[in-house]
Amino acid sequence: MSVNAYEPHLIIIPEDDATRQLAVGFTLITDFPRRIDIRQPEGGWTKVVQRCLEDYCPSMNSFPERKILLLVDFDGNPSARRDLLKSQLPEGLQERVYVIGVSSEAEDLKRRCNHKSFEVIGEDLARECSSQTHNLWKDELLSNNQAEIERFDRDVRPFLFR
Repeated sequence: MSVNAYEPHLIIIPEDDATRQLAVGFTLITDFPRRIDIRQPEGGWTKVVQRCLEDYCPSMNSFPERKILLLVDFDGNPSARRDLLKSQLPEGLQERVYVIGVSSEAEDLKRRCNHKSFEVIGEDLARECSSQTHNLWKDELLSNNQAEIERFDRDVRPFLFR
């Protein structure tokens, strides 16, 4: 079932299958999973932003309740990659797009979490968003997301969690 584009909703564009599985796990914990639309993996971070620009940004003004999450691996350079991705977004839409990811690769996070499945890690991250505890989010592989998580908590958490 697809999201209602006129209600608050989140579109997640994952870079690869690992980040897609993290997103799937996240939806398993949300109170309103039908408000999340996880797209197919794009096969690279440049393709993630390209998909966002081509398929979603043109209609953002028609759907003011839409938020977009670009879920990528930062491959060791989170600040520069996040800035580059955000700089490509049209002005006025940047506040509705979140760029979140592991500072290196999702597989490193899996190793750090004792080889839990990506879906279980996604569930853990969602629980932390729901309770606003953010312990795993403070791990060195995810701590680069602090500002984005604060925005996400403020803007998205209210329509995903009770």
